[in-house]
Parts: sequence; C-alpha cells; structure tokens
Amino acid sequence: MASQLEQWQSFNIDSFAYPDSYTLGSLGARVLEAPAILWMQFFVTKSWMPKGERLKLSLRFDGHNLPWKRPQLAAPNTTYNLNSPATWARFTGTVGDFSNFGTAQANMQLSFRAEF
Repeated sequence: MASQLEQWQSFNIDSFAYPDSYTLGSLGARVLEAPAILWMQFFVTKSWMPKGERLKLSLRFDGHNLPWKRPQLAAPNTTYNLNSPATWARFTGTVGDFSNFGTAQANMQLSFRAEF
C-alpha cells in the first residue's frame, strides 16, 4: 500500500529545502493556488396580478450548487515543515460556510412574495 506522500504526485517535498539563515528562499509568490470555484446558481420565478395593479404575487424557486454538489476546496496548506511533511500542500478545508457554500450540499429555497 502506498503511503500518503507517495499518493500526492503533484509536489515532491524532496525538491524543497529550508533556506540558509538570514537569506530569502527561491520559491516564488503564489506558487500554490486554490482550485477555481464552480458554483452554479439558478432561479425560476412566476409573477401574477390577480387584482389589476393593486396586488402583485410572486413565487420564486432558487437552487445553488446544483446539479453537481461539488465541494469548493480552500487554498492548500503552504507551511513547509519537515517535521510534518504530510500536511504541506494539502487541501484540508472548504471555502466559507454561508449557505453551505463550501460544502458539497445543495441549497434550495422556495419563496412567496406579495406586493400591494
């Protein structure tokens, strides 16, 4: 069975080393990036006026993260530590929790509105 480090083929931790004391390293800025956020949203609405212009009724259905239910991964861990190499360059979390934004959960909402 392959170890966890062997399964992560994108980054070879042996290619990196700590810089000498009081010197800057050679790794550029923003080398590790989070994957793109793919978040599909849609809505369907129906409005009608049963009493002419005095009353307007609206029914709306919203859907978020449908139909894929794909998790939105946060940026990978960028702390280089030889004592715990398994945590470097790993995606360990999701983006935010507003309306289950980062999770793989679908979010649906039905609303009714009356304007008079």
